[in-house]
Amino acid sequence: MGKLLWVLVIFLVIGGYMIFKGLGEPDLNDPANKKTFIKEFAKWLGQLFKSSKATVGAAAKQEWLPRVNKTNLTNETNKNR
Repeated sequence: MGKLLWVLVIFLVIGGYMIFKGLGEPDLNDPANKKTFIKEFAKWLGQLFKSSKATVGAAAKQEWLPRVNKTNLTNETNKNR
């Protein structure tokens, strides 16, 4: 679990750095710039959450178990009686 946490933290730091660079490396000591950065970071996190939710939802709807031949199922049921 510890490694997963570190991967998540590194991912968020890299995303924050990319947002910072994309904003033109603003001075974060200025409250207006800090507010803009926080808004953009929060917007990115929301977008990330929505995308993850959609991906997990689509994966959950998939048929993951193998199809079983119904003929074999019938034979197995008869053997157990």
